[in-house]
Amino acid sequence: MAGYWYAVKRYFRFNPDEIKGLIITTLIFGFMLSFREWGTEQFQLSTGLINFVNATLVAGLALLFRESIKRMFAIKKGYYLEYKVWIYGILFALILAFVTRGYVVILLPGAVILYHEAGLRIGRFRYWTNTFDIFLVSIMGPAANIVLAAIFKYLSYIWPANPLIAKAITVNLLMAVFSGLPIPYTDGGNAFYGNRSLWALAYGTIIFSAILLYFLSSVFWAILAGVVMGFVCLIFWFMYVDKL
Repeated sequence: MAGYWYAVKRYFRFNPDEIKGLIITTLIFGFMLSFREWGTEQFQLSTGLINFVNATLVAGLALLFRESIKRMFAIKKGYYLEYKVWIYGILFALILAFVTRGYVVILLPGAVILYHEAGLRIGRFRYWTNTFDIFLVSIMGPAANIVLAAIFKYLSYIWPANPLIAKAITVNLLMAVFSGLPIPYTDGGNAFYGNRSLWALAYGTIIFSAILLYFLSSVFWAILAGVVMGFVCLIFWFMYVDKL
C-alpha cells in the first residue's frame, strides 16, 4: 500500500498541457451551463457573471474529480495517464449551445491516453497495455460523476433549496451520460473499444442511474435499479447486437 501512495505522489500531478486543457474545458462548460442565466427579461451583467462563476466552479469540480479518480485508478493498474481535451467535440457543443440558445447543453470532456509505465508494471500479468485495462480506466470517468452526483443528492437532503447543489447534480449527471457515449475521443469510446459487452453493462447502469438519480429521492434505490437495468441492457446486447 505504501508503494501505491508513493507512485501516486510521483505520477499523479497534471502536466502544463493537461492543466491548460482542463481550464479551457471548464470555462467553456461554465459558459454553456450559464448561457440562459444572464438575466430573466433583459441582460444583466452582474447576475450573469455570478451564474457563470458558479457554473464554472461546479463544472471544474466535476471534471477534476473524474480525472483524479481515473488517474489514481490508472496508477493502481500500472499506467501513466494523460488528459487530452477534444477540441472538435467542445466546439461542436459550443456551437450547438448558441444555435439552440442554451437549451441543448452537451458536456463532452476529453478522453485520456494510457502510457505503459515500466516501473509500475514490473511483475504484472500481461506486461503491456491491454484493452481490458483501457476499459476499466476509461469507464471510471462516467462512474466517478455518478458517485459525485449521488453525494450531492445526499447534500440536497440537508440543503434542499440550494440551487448550486441542484446544478452540481445536473452537471455531473450530464457529464456521466455524454462522456460514456461510444464516440471517438471520449471515455465511452475508449471503454467501448476496450470491451463492448462490459461497456453495454456499464453504460446501461450509468444512464439509468443518472435518470433515476434525477427523478427519484432515494439514492440507494436509484443506483440499485440502475445496476439492474445495466444487466438488462447487457442481456439485450447479447440478444440483438453481439449474439452468442
